[in-house]
Amino acid sequence: MLNFYKSTALSFFALVLLTAAWVWLCNSKMELVHELLPADSSTIPWHFHALTDIEKGGSSSIQINDSEQTINYTYVLTDKITYPHATVFIAFDLLNNAAHYVDLRRYSKAAYKLKCNPENILSLHLHTFDPKVTQVSNLSSFRISESFGHCGEQWTEIEVDLHHLNVPAWWLNQFALNNSEQSYQLEQVLAFSIGASKQGPINTPAQVSVHRLTLYGQDTRWFWLALFVTVILWFSAITVMLRAYTKALTKDVRKRMKQSLPLLAFKDISIEPLKENSQLTILLRFIATAYNIPEISLEYTSAKTGIDRNTINRLMRAELGLTFNAYVTKLRMVEAARILQCEGDIQVTELVYKLGFKSVAHFYKLFKDEYGCSPNKFKTIQTEALTR
Repeated sequence: MLNFYKSTALSFFALVLLTAAWVWLCNSKMELVHELLPADSSTIPWHFHALTDIEKGGSSSIQINDSEQTINYTYVLTDKITYPHATVFIAFDLLNNAAHYVDLRRYSKAAYKLKCNPENILSLHLHTFDPKVTQVSNLSSFRISESFGHCGEQWTEIEVDLHHLNVPAWWLNQFALNNSEQSYQLEQVLAFSIGASKQGPINTPAQVSVHRLTLYGQDTRWFWLALFVTVILWFSAITVMLRAYTKALTKDVRKRMKQSLPLLAFKDISIEPLKENSQLTILLRFIATAYNIPEISLEYTSAKTGIDRNTINRLMRAELGLTFNAYVTKLRMVEAARILQCEGDIQVTELVYKLGFKSVAHFYKLFKDEYGCSPNKFKTIQTEALTR
């Protein structure tokens, strides 16, 4: 069994390393990081677009300076209308009748750097398809959800939880929707936009720079794949190990039985070689017939055979290499193995008292020490051996 335990330990260690490597690989694949800006880092094609309130009668303006590495633009927001706005879009379509949507359900956060001069408050908008009101040709009919960020002359890192944005009341009122309808769907996203409103400077040129717009999320399919493969791998490994254990245990039990039988004379002991030592002959004959008596002991045997207890131990150590108690125990174990092998239907509790033991637990311990397995497992091994 020692070789089995060594090989199992090595296999277990290798399996742990393999599992750790597999989980690490899946975890690295699961973490999603997607840069929309700079444009050359994005695998999702997008189009830069600017929109002001001119179509609604306003006079606000935007001048785009750069839109590849960093979005740099200058705008002037006027108070000609009640709700002026100046907005830049990162749109996943060409803003025409052929809309192209992006599924962002796997992403949970958007992060970007923002710099403004003068100090400003800008909003990040998410434009999503709403089956109730959206008309593809009408940009304003796409549901808007927003988050606000403060910026100054130094770069400000802003993080936005994509799953907890607010749908503004003015957009809901525009389509006669209830203000409690705050839900939005990330599987059909038309665009991101950064907008300026009356919370910022009015009638004053303002400069805005947006850098490193990045999406973060998790692809949970990799988690389930990691879990599925790990469960299958460990289940298969445990199955193989259990089969190997049964095979090794069976081999070990047979080996121990072969080692025990020649060592002990048991009931059919041949005492011919021992005639020269009459005391040992008397002793072994008595033990062969009284080994299963519960009260058998060194004192009991001495009284029954008339041999001094010290002489008994000295004879047995010299001839058999065992003490009296060790010999009796080993004899009982060999008989237990024989009975379990020949009488497979016998109950272990019955066997315990048949062999003179007073405790089932004590018998289990001695049997496992002798054969490396429990009596029940021993019975199973013998049964399987007979059916092969």
